[in-house]
Amino acid sequence: MNKFYTMKKTADKTAEIMIYGDIGDGWWSEGVTAKQVKKDIAALGEVDHIDVRINSGGGSIYEGLAMFNALDQHDADVTTYNDGMAGSIASVILMSGNKIVMPPTSNIFIHRASGFAMGTAEEMRKSARNLDKMEKSAIRAYQNKTGMGKDELLELMDDDTMLDADEALELGFIDEISGSASEDNMKMAASFTYSFMGKVPEILRSGMKAPKKQKKQEVTTMTEAELKAKHPELFAAVLVMGRKEAEAEAATGLKLAISDATSAETLRIKGVFEQSLPGHEDKIQEMAFDGKTTGPEAAVVVLRLEQEKMGAMKVKINTAAPGAVPVTVASLEATNTENKDDQRPLDVICKEKWDGDANLRAEFQDTFGIYLKYEQNVLKGNCKSRG
Repeated sequence: MNKFYTMKKTADKTAEIMIYGDIGDGWWSEGVTAKQVKKDIAALGEVDHIDVRINSGGGSIYEGLAMFNALDQHDADVTTYNDGMAGSIASVILMSGNKIVMPPTSNIFIHRASGFAMGTAEEMRKSARNLDKMEKSAIRAYQNKTGMGKDELLELMDDDTMLDADEALELGFIDEISGSASEDNMKMAASFTYSFMGKVPEILRSGMKAPKKQKKQEVTTMTEAELKAKHPELFAAVLVMGRKEAEAEAATGLKLAISDATSAETLRIKGVFEQSLPGHEDKIQEMAFDGKTTGPEAAVVVLRLEQEKMGAMKVKINTAAPGAVPVTVASLEATNTENKDDQRPLDVICKEKWDGDANLRAEFQDTFGIYLKYEQNVLKGNCKSRG
């Protein structure tokens, strides 16, 4: 049995819920979970009135919002009581009451949502965005009750504000202070001084009374033609707003298009540089930044230049050794065809040819890397073998 939580029927059509512990499963003690609260509310059956008594410093935002929604959406009339402390997310649960009562000796504590995260930078940014959304839900609960603006509430939350019963009544967080006449409560609030506090929210320092919760207004639906006829200035303003939104969307689309184009250009340049061979750095640099040459195209150009260089080398070799038989690229292609069933890695096959053929080494300037690069591009189809 959970000693921090009970739910029972006090009469045929009335029930009482007591939440006197952490919201959600506690780290060091048993807490009160939304699953248990929702299950017990369903077990009550049809009830007309529910009293919810709260004394909690808070806990899990997820659990607290789920409890708030379960009570706020229930058909019964709900009265919430702050029996001692309604802090953090427990103060949001307090807002679920159609009527909120607080004795003069209890407090409400509100603050900005907080949590911890670990992981990559993007994972922590995602956690921060989720925390903002959960805080937004809590602010809505406060706004629905008090009628205060978001900025006013954020000022109170930024200051980690502790409210006593008089302050809570003045700001609209509660409807009644139990145990004393409302006239006496207002006199006490008027004479209260905040001079002992180091940081006092402007809304309290100025003595401004927060607006009460606004009643829902009826919404009238009009067609475009009716709006134009009855409210031409409003119609014109809507058109201007629509144009601005369309322009903003178009600008966003343009930024995305630019981003995509930039990524594609980066990949193109990288592909060109991957084809670099010693002695052709200037040509690679030129093709990388001409805005059009792709990686495979650059490979063809580099290999053509290599072929021209190797042709010049063959003239020198033939002149130096008239009886030598030069190894041509066609003969390499023939060798590849003959060994097409060879399952060994290409570099192993090429190394074997390289070590056993002096003419091949001479043709490729004793640089195995150039020869291997050539064979790789032949297999990829980036260039054709020459005879």
